[in-house]
Amino acid sequence: TGYPNNDVGHFCRKYIYKHYVPHAYYGDWAWEDHDPALGLKRHAFMSKELAEVIRRTSPEASGLLLFANVCWYQDVFQHDRITPYPIHHAMKLAYQPVLPSLELFGRNFYAGDSFTPRFYVVNDHTTGQTLENGNFEWQIEYNDQILAQGVRSLPSIRHDSKFLDSIRIDFPQHLPLPKINGQIKVKLNQSGTTVAQNEYDIIISQREWASLPEQLKDKRIGLFDVTGDTKALFDHLNITYIELKDLTQIRFIQLDALVVANLDSGDEVPYNWEDVKKMPARGVPTLLIHPGKHLQWLFWWEVDEIYERKGRIVHMKVPEHPVFEEIAPFDLAWWQQEGRERPRACRRSYRFKKTEGITPLCTYLRPHVYISKPEEELPEMNGIPLAEISLNGGKLIASELELNSGVNDPVAAKVFVNILAYLLQEE
Repeated sequence: TGYPNNDVGHFCRKYIYKHYVPHAYYGDWAWEDHDPALGLKRHAFMSKELAEVIRRTSPEASGLLLFANVCWYQDVFQHDRITPYPIHHAMKLAYQPVLPSLELFGRNFYAGDSFTPRFYVVNDHTTGQTLENGNFEWQIEYNDQILAQGVRSLPSIRHDSKFLDSIRIDFPQHLPLPKINGQIKVKLNQSGTTVAQNEYDIIISQREWASLPEQLKDKRIGLFDVTGDTKALFDHLNITYIELKDLTQIRFIQLDALVVANLDSGDEVPYNWEDVKKMPARGVPTLLIHPGKHLQWLFWWEVDEIYERKGRIVHMKVPEHPVFEEIAPFDLAWWQQEGRERPRACRRSYRFKKTEGITPLCTYLRPHVYISKPEEELPEMNGIPLAEISLNGGKLIASELELNSGVNDPVAAKVFVNILAYLLQEE
């Protein structure tokens, strides 16, 4: 993940400028002109998750060491100045002999929702004892305030073994703020005493956090949706729309904005697809959600290639853009999918032949290790999953972000609403 240096926590220069390893995880925040604090926090998160997964699934890996722990500290050269980076505290939790651990996929949740993750108790107690009379306790916390909690009893767990089950977690109906950065804290209690505890940073929001501004709610939004997934998102967010049965309707229906969604589910372009390109210049800003290869058909002169790779992490390229209103720099990652499907932020991305009239809003770079010729290799490893295309003064946004995940993930929903608000806002 890039090796933080021992001076200020920036990633080692060879990895920044030669291998571009940190850029896959931190985007522009990997560069030395950015505050390393955000990168160090994500570095701690990913390392902790890795250690917990290995301990949960690989009992033969007892005694596991992660390379390179000299990068977990600042000023290692002088004993009285050694200062831990965030990963030190994260790994103390992941390495504790008795480990209570939640299997989480996405980290963003709606207030009032419930989910049932797997939880584990790994018993590597240093005394070799069996865990008796135990219970597993969870709490939703914000600023040391407990918003919700629950507990369940555990069977005996012998030494050098693990216990696996599922537990229902209910998020509170009401929050102190429309959106909070909270924690799920878990404890393993034995005979009334806390033996071990763990914690996971999460985002929780009220549904109202991801809602259109009041002045835009009466706008006429046309929706042509091949699969119904985006229709479900509109319904989930209580956004009114005009459902289009086919694209010929855009010729005669008065609209304030147009959304064309999920064309990637089919091989053929819909009839009248070429007219979509004309809509922005007519004063109808347009959002394309998962156009897939059909974007290249529509913009054959602009789109060079399609990078068919799902991205877990996407990076803001223009963080000040209105589509990122109230979105933190590292929120475009691991969006909640259905069930136990691995979370992701984008389905694919694009490479453009030219830059005139095209504003990349997000970028994706495939995680990798060493590269020797970045000028040759990087172009084959990255793409643009969110771009704004200017058409004769009109606005069109092409998105391969997993916006439909907004039915489960409030951050995805907020980005979707921000895009709509930006398109609907009069200049």
